Amino acid sequence: KLNEPWDETAPDSRGSIKNYSEKQIANWHKKIRRSMKTLEIKDQQAIHRVRIKSKKLRYVIEQLSSILDQKTRKSMNAFEKMQDDLGYYHDVFANQHLLEQLVADCDDCQLHYQAGIVIGWQMMAGNRKIKKFSEKVGTVVQK
Repeated sequence: KLNEPWDETAPDSRGSIKNYSEKQIANWHKKIRRSMKTLEIKDQQAIHRVRIKSKKLRYVIEQLSSILDQKTRKSMNAFEKMQDDLGYYHDVFANQHLLEQLVADCDDCQLHYQAGIVIGWQMMAGNRKIKKFSEKVGTVVQK
């Protein structure tokens, strides 16, 4: 029987890609969680950077899922949810800016009022998501 390349019991094995990958993933995960714990919620660029880092980690986990243990694979689901929440929160601010630009040259008070309602509703939903996110991750700096 041929050993699989990630087999830890392979003769003359100095390590396996499975062990190495899980160690690297754990290190990346730790760095991302550390970034999340000190994240300033009003800093949209910081939110976007953390989201992109966690997205990259999720893709690595997806691609290596066949050789990773179940615990590591399960962490992918947590990252997916965090990315969704951070993405929604980031989009709320982008949408606010777009709506403000859209109605900036318009004299129709009703249109401004409706844009304000949309912005307010999205911000409320975004704040709920970020509150849940904060509770999951731990202390998130809010300035």
